[in-house]
Amino acid sequence: MYMSILSQILDSSIIFSFDRSGFLRHSKDFKDENWCGKGKVALITGANSGIGYVTAEILLKYNVNVHIFCRSEASGKEAVEKLKSSNSDGTITLHTLDISDKKAIDRWLKSEAPPHVDILVNNAGGMSSSLNFNTENIEITWATHLLGHYFLTSGLIEQRSLSKGSRVITVSSGGMYLQKLDLSDLLWKKQKYDKYRAYANAKRAQVILTQLWDEQLGPSIRFSTMHPGWVDTKGVKEAMPTFHRLLGPRLRSPKQGADTIIWLALTQEKYPGGKLWFDRKIVAEHKFNFTKESVTGRNKLWNLLKSFA
Repeated sequence: MYMSILSQILDSSIIFSFDRSGFLRHSKDFKDENWCGKGKVALITGANSGIGYVTAEILLKYNVNVHIFCRSEASGKEAVEKLKSSNSDGTITLHTLDISDKKAIDRWLKSEAPPHVDILVNNAGGMSSSLNFNTENIEITWATHLLGHYFLTSGLIEQRSLSKGSRVITVSSGGMYLQKLDLSDLLWKKQKYDKYRAYANAKRAQVILTQLWDEQLGPSIRFSTMHPGWVDTKGVKEAMPTFHRLLGPRLRSPKQGADTIIWLALTQEKYPGGKLWFDRKIVAEHKFNFTKESVTGRNKLWNLLKSFA
């Protein structure tokens, strides 16, 4: 009883939940499972480093046939060579693709998409330090985290590569807990660009989109979002150097950050769709009332996404 209360206090502190100590404490409740991915096909975006790379590495060890998406061909080839050295029966395939580019996604869907996908991990991201746009004049963080994954997932659904039994896992962030969905100025014409707000807004939108997908297509396809906690990755170090320096050894390893992705991908447990997960448990999408979106806001997001099709 005492330990349960203590754990609740530590979780409410955030820092002792999202950090490495939080993972070590939560992992004591993980159940042992005999995972097997033989014959399964997984697609992972942003897999040349960090959480995406480790996800690919672990899935290969469970004999999953893994396809990785990397924006840089050179970085992708380097990642593939390292992944091939792992001891596994799974196969690794590289796709050079900028997830922020809708036309590139459309071309890939027509020419390279596998006929069936069991696991889709929407992981690619990044935090642009300044206001940048993709080739279609869409702010790059929104285009990468949300739109690109929307186009990829929707395209795979439309051509039935994602179908009954498939699992779609989107990597969000605890940073979205301070952000309410805001569609009022996606081009940042009315206010000074704030990379943290742009990132958090896209991550908030990912959680809502997952719920909307689940309402329409679940439980045939299992849609989930997860947040990995505070993870020591190259992306975090470059985007938030002060945060990275201050947290230092408290940051989780990429393997710890990827754990819930692997669990959602391979567990035989029949978990509900449309939920946000953290350390293999369903967690609330909101910690504060001021971040809750209205039904109108959810509908606006859905209509906005469909308008880009």
